Amino acid sequence: MGLPVSLGLIYLVFKRSKGMIRSWFSEEQYERSTPFTKMVVRMLGLLLVFVALLGPFWLTDEREVPRVGRDIFFLIDLSASMNAGDIKPTRLEKVHRELRRLLPKLEGDRVGIIAFTDVGYVQCPLTEDLSAASTYLELLSTDQFAQQGTQFRAALSVALDRFQSQAESHPDRRARVIVLFSDGEDHGDTYASLIQRLHQIGVAVFAVGVGTPEGAPLPIDPANPQSGYLRGEDGKMVISHLEESSMRELASEFGTMYVRIADDRQHLEELEEQLYSMSSSPLERNMQAVAGNQFQVPLFFAIVLLLGSMFMMPIRKE
Repeated sequence: MGLPVSLGLIYLVFKRSKGMIRSWFSEEQYERSTPFTKMVVRMLGLLLVFVALLGPFWLTDEREVPRVGRDIFFLIDLSASMNAGDIKPTRLEKVHRELRRLLPKLEGDRVGIIAFTDVGYVQCPLTEDLSAASTYLELLSTDQFAQQGTQFRAALSVALDRFQSQAESHPDRRARVIVLFSDGEDHGDTYASLIQRLHQIGVAVFAVGVGTPEGAPLPIDPANPQSGYLRGEDGKMVISHLEESSMRELASEFGTMYVRIADDRQHLEELEEQLYSMSSSPLERNMQAVAGNQFQVPLFFAIVLLLGSMFMMPIRKE
């Protein structure tokens, strides 16, 4: 809107001043001053100023960049053993804290949460809204399920179904990732067939062990530290240990590095490095046009034209 108004004003000034200028200068001097040319030069200069204000972009180069954007399902064990306090304050709360640190670093990824014990449940579907995923994370509790056992198969099966349906509705080339958090006490059936199907659709599975091999007793009521601890039929306290063998075996099936969370070990830095390395694989790279803001070019020519028009003045007659 401002450009046509400005150009119109310049033209009106030219028309109104035309007669007045003729009275000041001789006809020969007036024609030599080229007033019409000066008006056109000023219009072009003003036009280039507006072009510079628009911030023109044009292609300057092409470069190969990694495609960000992974689909990541976090599978979180909510069995009773996750209430053990060998990691302070509890194993489950430690998972909460570590994921709260990790989620903000996954900008551009779609993140989902699957809670499981003997069965799996989608706590949060895949979403790019990391704040929503963090809210769902806070709702996780071992009270969500009546069953208190642990079956990796149940959780992996739910994630597989979600990835397959996601691939049908959004056939993109995002990397697909599963990160399973558990103390490793898997009491379910074997899941060899599931592993094969996950390999077929290109899903990478990472195993994160939570706890210590020494273990800790299980509180009767996690919300009440004074409630005491669970005891077996022999009257001895039930001690829950981190079973690393099952977690290491799961990681080895997919060629990923097993990671353990404990008070005396680093947190999820190793997992972060593995996730970042996935986005730079040859299948996840593409050519991206590199464009730059080149407002300096039209602005330079606008200044030259406007300054030049100032010197296009006739010589006053004697």
